[in-house]
Formats: sequence, C-alpha cells, structure tokens
Amino acid sequence: MIGLKRTAVAVMMVVMAGGVVSCTSTSQVPLSIRNAQERDVADTTRMANGADDRDADTPLTEEEREQEEARLEELRLARERAAEEIRRREQELEENYFERTNKSLSLYVKAQTAYFSGDFDTALELVREGIAVNDSPDLYALKGSIYYSMGQGEQAGRYWRRAVDADGEVVCDMYPGLRSWYEERNR
Repeated sequence: MIGLKRTAVAVMMVVMAGGVVSCTSTSQVPLSIRNAQERDVADTTRMANGADDRDADTPLTEEEREQEEARLEELRLARERAAEEIRRREQELEENYFERTNKSLSLYVKAQTAYFSGDFDTALELVREGIAVNDSPDLYALKGSIYYSMGQGEQAGRYWRRAVDADGEVVCDMYPGLRSWYEERNR
C-alpha cells in the first residue's frame, strides 16, 4: 500500500461483570441494562445501610424468589442484547473502514497519476475528495507537493506540516519538495 496509515476505529466496548456496566462510547448504555444496574445498586445500598430488615438467615418467600429470578433473567437478556449490538456495530465499523480505505486509496492513486501527468487541478480535486473520505497524512503530503509544483510554497508548507505532524514517516522522496522543506524546517 502507498503508505496510507490505518485510521483509528472507535469501537464501542461494554464490559459487564457482576451487574456493573462500564461503557466507552458516544452511545449510551441501553436503557434496560441501566435500569437493571440501578436496581442492583439500590438493592446493594439498601442492604449495606441496613434498610433491609430481613435477617441473613431468613429465606426468601416464593414471591420474592420469583421476582429475583425475573430480575436476573431480565438482566441476562439485556446483556445478550448488548453483546449482539456490540457485534453488529463492530462488523459495521469494520466494513465502513475497508470501504473508506479502498475509496481513499483509489482517489490517492488517481490524484497521483494526474499530478505526475501535470494536471494539477484534477489532482487537487481528487485529493480533496480523498481527504473527505479518509483523513490521511499521505493525501496531505501529496496536496502539499501539488501546491509546491504550482509555485505556491506557503500552501505547500501548510499541508506538508499537517502530514508530518500526523505521521513523521511520510517524509520521503515520493513527494517532490517535501524532504527539502522538512530538512530546512528542522535545522
């Protein structure tokens, strides 16, 4: 591949242990899990504070046992639904990543071909499209080289800086003007 770096893929991760749910995502924990978790916390708090006057040795009534079993089943089902949603979203993220990467790479190759053919306007348009699909340091480096070849050094420097800040390994002889700009910048 032409140096395109993988973009970070945000993956929703839900960790469930002992009725506690921790979620790292912009998505919210499903309501059924939150409700079950809140009930568990309230029950634990009530018991810890002595609010439950039941003796530890006092058995549950049949009705209480049925309620507890129903609550535990509700929690189990909520966990299963959450796990299925996570699997679905992970698959969707993976498919979207590959689709964006392929489109971005295709636009990069077309832009590079236009650039080396001297068609700078077409190359710039293709790079803009590629950046809109996948924000890649290689696309910014190419954009800088296009501006450099058009005699617009200030614009070139702006895009090269962005490329190098994102990935220092982008500095190579494949992008005309980039290496000399980088070496001068870092003297």
